Amino acid sequence: MLYILLMINMDKKTAVIVGAGLGGLAAACYLAKDGIRVTVLEKNDAVGGRASVVKQDGFTFDMGPSWYWMPEIFEKFFNDFDKKSSDYYELIRINPSYRVFWSKNDVIDMPVDLESLYKIFESLEEGSSKKLKVIMDEGKEMLEIALNKFLYRHYNSILDLVNPELIVKGLKLKVFKSLKSLINSNFKNEKLRQLCTWQSLFLGATPENLPSLYSFMLHVDFKLGTWYPKRGIYELPKAMYKLAIELGVDFVFNSPVTHIDVVNGIATGVKTSDKNYLADNIIVNADYHFAETQLLDAKWQSYREPYWDKADVAPSALLYYVGFNKKLKNVIHHNYYFCQNWEKHFDTLFKNPDLPPEDPAFYFNITSFTDQTVAPDGMDGMFILVPVASNLKDIDIKRDEIFNKIIEKIQILTDNTLTDSIITKKIISQKDQISLFNSYKGTCFGLAQTLLQTASFRPKNKSSKVKNLYYCGHFTHPGIGMPMVVISGFVVADLIKKYGNPGTK
Repeated sequence: MLYILLMINMDKKTAVIVGAGLGGLAAACYLAKDGIRVTVLEKNDAVGGRASVVKQDGFTFDMGPSWYWMPEIFEKFFNDFDKKSSDYYELIRINPSYRVFWSKNDVIDMPVDLESLYKIFESLEEGSSKKLKVIMDEGKEMLEIALNKFLYRHYNSILDLVNPELIVKGLKLKVFKSLKSLINSNFKNEKLRQLCTWQSLFLGATPENLPSLYSFMLHVDFKLGTWYPKRGIYELPKAMYKLAIELGVDFVFNSPVTHIDVVNGIATGVKTSDKNYLADNIIVNADYHFAETQLLDAKWQSYREPYWDKADVAPSALLYYVGFNKKLKNVIHHNYYFCQNWEKHFDTLFKNPDLPPEDPAFYFNITSFTDQTVAPDGMDGMFILVPVASNLKDIDIKRDEIFNKIIEKIQILTDNTLTDSIITKKIISQKDQISLFNSYKGTCFGLAQTLLQTASFRPKNKSSKVKNLYYCGHFTHPGIGMPMVVISGFVVADLIKKYGNPGTK
């Protein structure tokens, strides 16, 4: 009997996944469900990738992603395994969704209640609420089309878009109109324009370079709402890891991959510093540029340096994790500062990459406002994200100077005394992004979600040179953000189910 079981196990198809970010975790779960024996190799000491956690002096901070949007996508993931997110963590809807500062005395709390939101719009521009309703209704339809027809599928070539139904649906998505032109044609008030386009930063592009289909983010933001898993965003990768273990996935931590072995166009396995891992299929959840240019021999690279040199890379960020010895006033869970010269700051991120201006836009959250488990009693922790252009040579030596400016600004905006109350601080800057994640040019978001870097125009989920090599994560389809990265894991598993190569053991 033991012999029979061993023989069955030997015949079982195998997969090695490089990287335990959300895409790799999703792919691992789907592949294991399909009966494939999966091993995940992670260079760091825990799962999550950029959605990891920072723990310091009694404070817990989510390392990067902070916005739990589109909860139905995560729910679908768990449902695919006959589970619910509530089997693993408790979701809380944030109310107000977030606070926007223009100055100390010019502040708006974005309400959950839509009627209250419409009143805010009307107070800034008469007739704007009706236009917002139209955009949100169209956005809802766009999101449904995207989910049903575009996101949960792969694109190996432009021919995958040459489908009458997809063409009709694509035209309905208004992909050839920019988000900026859509919003500007509807709203004259500058504050409304900012409220309707600030989300573009987290898609790695300017509103003028984003297709107007991303107006569905207004439906996501204003209608579907902002959520928070109690104890932090890291509860999501923790839950996915737990599910993967339940499905029989093996994890090996502190194991950076040094090479992907390819013989006659078939990946045979991967190397770490101390071991070779053979597999029928290889899935890369690591940084796409790093994998292509550093892990593969030149002969097997689908995208060489000239491609990456021309690609539109999304911004990087300075990330600050700060613990205070007191509770803060005049702040809520999510807070965003819209700087006075909005266009200038966007120019430093995209058009003319440069250090942040004197008055940059930035985001800061205090998760202990909602959940005291993430900070010692009577104290608050603050996570600050200052977007900066990728590949800036001087940004790392300026990070303390920039921090001091931002803290001073937050003091003014919130009427808090902060500098004397700091008891712990950690910084992750561009060089740290490269060290932790092999991040191309230090980007936090991968490739910008522009029209020419969407769907079949994005780096492919399946290698064009190696038959059984696949990619998931924010560099590939469907794109940037936790929901999209989770979907990329589904797309890769579906590709392997359809085209999985026998490989060599």
